[in-house]
Amino acid sequence: MVITFDEGGGYYDSGFIQPLDYFGDGPRIPLIAVSPFSKGGKIVHSYTDHVSILKFIERNWRLAPLTGRSRDNLPNPRSAHDNPYVPLNMPAIGDLFDMFDFGSDDDRQGRGEGATNQRIIAAAGVSAPAPARASCRAAVDRSLGVLAARRASRRPAQTARR
Repeated sequence: MVITFDEGGGYYDSGFIQPLDYFGDGPRIPLIAVSPFSKGGKIVHSYTDHVSILKFIERNWRLAPLTGRSRDNLPNPRSAHDNPYVPLNMPAIGDLFDMFDFGSDDDRQGRGEGATNQRIIAAAGVSAPAPARASCRAAVDRSLGVLAARRASRRPAQTARR
């Protein structure tokens, strides 16, 4: 499950913005990945935007890009270790694969990528068994609890500035 916002709505920071096209890219906004395959508890600094969700779907299920000129054709970013926010190979947009570890049990047990994809679909709640749905719900609840705690801890500082 991917949780993100269509617009910043005040929850963004002023990081580097790539000049991708005439309109540019826009400010960074939060994106939370909830999955039994996520690396969990980590902040990924690679350059991504809303098209990254499409790139993830295309790569994971081996689909062709929408068109020959859409942003999902851009390469994945490569960055310097001391500045992960600015891609060295601009323009570039990530495919979110650095947020996940799909090489888990399936590869060790020889079941391959097809079995991994079935587990992803099950974890998303599409005809998934109850334990998979429950673990996803628990992960979402934990993620939202962390966000609520962070927001609550910032409120006194924000009201003090007014």
